[in-house]
Amino acid sequence: YIKTVWDTNKSDYNMKTLITASFFLFSISIGLAQTITWEKQFHFDTYNETGMAVETSDSGFFVPAYIGNDSFGGFWLVKIDKHGNFQWKKMIDGYAWDIQSLTQIKSSVYALIDVGAKYDSITKKSFENHNFIGFDENGKILWRENYNAANNNYLGNYILQINNGGYILLGALFNGSVSLSSPNKMIVKRFNSQNQIIWVDTFNFAKKTSGEAIIQTKDNEYLIGGTCIQDTDNETLSYILRLDSNGKKLTY
Repeated sequence: YIKTVWDTNKSDYNMKTLITASFFLFSISIGLAQTITWEKQFHFDTYNETGMAVETSDSGFFVPAYIGNDSFGGFWLVKIDKHGNFQWKKMIDGYAWDIQSLTQIKSSVYALIDVGAKYDSITKKSFENHNFIGFDENGKILWRENYNAANNNYLGNYILQINNGGYILLGALFNGSVSLSSPNKMIVKRFNSQNQIIWVDTFNFAKKTSGEAIIQTKDNEYLIGGTCIQDTDNETLSYILRLDSNGKKLTY
């Protein structure tokens, strides 16, 4: 369990309000009653926030904690042991305001997607920026793919490790010029454990179709939950989509 804690302190000297944020990690045993086995608080900068963690092979955890700063928006990759004790942290630079997805995709290899904004000095506009980052047990970056509205028409937003090796990358595919108001399809990419694409499929139920999360079923099919925005009245609807092991839509 993770939560972010805000502290507000007022200074009489400059009459400004300084807001700082730390994050707590809890280890909870589930039985007849919930028992907190440990509780830790981490605060590295003026503002640190996280919303997820992933277990590592040594029973510890990776915790990405992004940094709120007007001039820098990267994040710390924090490693703690199974008791919540701090072991090390590594700075990952970027423009992140959130960690959207985090998972282990194979033995000793982990991946995350960060989401942020980047300013284009030529167009004088900010655009949404996603990074798909892979790293090992020591925090060494194995790959880093950048998706943003300035240089391509694809934004990745969710990673799923799958049972038979490899992983799924769920995202949005835009038609031509990319902006968050542009029409888009949902795209599903299946990779093997060597990061090679096995299959790709797209789905378009309305003007804007987005996949929010995906799970693998016991029979190696996939279940996707998402939203779509209607062409006529811009009403937002929810949907559930089931795919076979090859990414094809199933009907019942």
